[in-house]
Amino acid sequence: MILRKSVEIGTARLCYSAVSSCGAENFKNSGDGGSFQLVYVAAGSAQIEMNHDLITVQAGQIYDFEKYMGFPCAGKAGEDSVFWVAINPDPFTKRFDHQLIRGGEALSFVGDDKERVLVALVGAIKANGKTILESNFASIKNGQQINVQVPEDSTAVVLTTRT
Repeated sequence: MILRKSVEIGTARLCYSAVSSCGAENFKNSGDGGSFQLVYVAAGSAQIEMNHDLITVQAGQIYDFEKYMGFPCAGKAGEDSVFWVAINPDPFTKRFDHQLIRGGEALSFVGDDKERVLVALVGAIKANGKTILESNFASIKNGQQINVQVPEDSTAVVLTTRT
């Protein structure tokens, strides 16, 4: 696995990684900032074995691995390799609800009393007319109106901390 970059976004760490088609990785999905709950697959595919379950992940999808946190896992890229973004809660005990916003979609909502962030996973997005570049985020405050536009070549996610 090649870690392209790791970015702290306050409530979590984003880990952008690539695995070649000839690569297989073994790792433990645990620890503050080092355990992933969510994985967005930006390109390619892979098979991940988690606690004896074999899961195939595909481009354009987000996967919630909450029930596997703390267990060892192994991943192997498909023939086309894989590029993904792991969303790692920090601290380890934190959990997220999520809403994926795909390219070409728009979303409007008002922040509430929950901790919530808007993250540009791939490419740049617009929030209230301001550009948020890839791997950057905006915190959403209580009562704040947010209008999000995601261009065709980009993807975003809204992470809401569960209480």
